[in-house]
Amino acid sequence: MDDQEYMITCPRCGSEFKSTSRYCMKCGYLNPNHPGNETYFDKYSRNDMEEYTVSGYTKDVISQPKGFKRGTINIFLSGDIGSFNLCFAINILCYLLCVAGIVYFYYDSSPNLYMMMGTELSYVLLLFSFFSLFMYAIQLLYMKMNKRWIYALIPLVNLYVFSDAITKKKLMNLLVFIPVVGEIYLFYLLYQMGKAFKKSGLITMLFPIVMIPIIAFGGSGFHDICYVSEKDSLEKEYGKKKFYGISCAIVVVAGLGMIVYSNAVNINHEVDHINSYYLYYATKKTVRRVEIKLDSNLDRCTYTSDTKYFYFSDLYDFTFLPFYVFREPIEAYIKVVETPGEDGNSHREIYVSMTDGKYGYPETKYEDISFSTIVEYPVLDEVYENENRCEFRKNA
Repeated sequence: MDDQEYMITCPRCGSEFKSTSRYCMKCGYLNPNHPGNETYFDKYSRNDMEEYTVSGYTKDVISQPKGFKRGTINIFLSGDIGSFNLCFAINILCYLLCVAGIVYFYYDSSPNLYMMMGTELSYVLLLFSFFSLFMYAIQLLYMKMNKRWIYALIPLVNLYVFSDAITKKKLMNLLVFIPVVGEIYLFYLLYQMGKAFKKSGLITMLFPIVMIPIIAFGGSGFHDICYVSEKDSLEKEYGKKKFYGISCAIVVVAGLGMIVYSNAVNINHEVDHINSYYLYYATKKTVRRVEIKLDSNLDRCTYTSDTKYFYFSDLYDFTFLPFYVFREPIEAYIKVVETPGEDGNSHREIYVSMTDGKYGYPETKYEDISFSTIVEYPVLDEVYENENRCEFRKNA
């Protein structure tokens, strides 16, 4: 044993003790580097310890002395986490079989492929993939905390084991079974778990459904310790986790693709509705501005008539429509008919014709314009080309 004394961190409870100590004073964990414990570890333990610098799951052995250093993760062989390969094999086999079963069920009950894709199959695949990924992440999390992965699948036992991994206090573990108190205690455990993996405890507590997969598939260790089921298996385990994640991602992308494909008609319909809303909005704004200019006598005509045409090659130049950069120019003309009223005041009627090169409406009385009047109308009528065409003074 080295004469130089330094502090090391207990992998069981997280407290610090001297490298020359035979065991942790808080929880009794035996120091594997102490000469007096060599006989015990050779006879009973599988916990051979090495130190690695882990970055993206690639490892480089670092130099002595042993102990926790900034930026390092200690890797322990553990006989308590179960077989990583068995866990992976069961999860990936169940996942692929269930996906195949779901697809077959919908294919068998649908008369054709399009009808199958138009059902809720895509949503079922998405939810099932997220659920499977989350369940596998929980099992990985238990192994990262030096607990058997199978415990994550057993109701109530999983909560007790989870508490034991975080607190190491038998009596406190029983709190998970107490109604209301157990729920509050679980939030506390999630908070402590986030801190143990060097993540935000608050975010982990509030968003466990997001943070658990991040921790499970990420490279952080539990109190800076990574437990593996066999020596030099870190890269192999990472490869299996990556394969499982990619498998789920492929199904998720396929599900999203089916949602878009099966709803393409509805999506196009909604896009058409957006166009209708925009043209309707453009009509309202244009007519309102035309009325303001007419009331202010800012129109300029080269003739005398009760009917006036105001042509606009692009409404943006006149009304400054929003989102213009994302749209084709809107061509329109406003027809204004002014007739004397019985009260001596002139009576004004306004007609509008408008198109964006695809949709619009022919000349329609302003009061009758609605979303239903907007139809496919690619070219504006040329009635405005006659001698009754007027303009507004641009400096007004």
